[in-house]
Amino acid sequence: DSQKTNDAIIKANYDKSRSAYGDFYAKYFDIKPNQSMTSGRKLLLNDSIPVEIVLLNSVTLQQIKGSFQGHGFIGQEQLDDVAKEMGFSKGKPRNVTRICVMHHHLMPVSLTQDAYPDAKYSTVLDAE
Repeated sequence: DSQKTNDAIIKANYDKSRSAYGDFYAKYFDIKPNQSMTSGRKLLLNDSIPVEIVLLNSVTLQQIKGSFQGHGFIGQEQLDDVAKEMGFSKGKPRNVTRICVMHHHLMPVSLTQDAYPDAKYSTVLDAE
């Protein structure tokens, strides 16, 4: 239990996992990851069907016992960076399908869910 509250251990584990994911990202995408570790790809499928895929990092909140457990957050800066890199300001081309991928659910998965004090939900706080 003392390891769970030791800031030095927590920071070291965070740095190690971020570094390991950064290495994986660089090998997989063949580019160095940006600060938020987001990315996007534009693809042409059979018969020249355009598809744009954006990967967002919703795992940006520090998980603290009793606070933010299971909640994700994306933030406006990350959205602005992705929009700029993908060229979304030019408008959406005709017939393109856009797909957004993130760890947390944008909306609750079930239609209803009983609320209780120490529930562990898995939704994005800034889904608006």
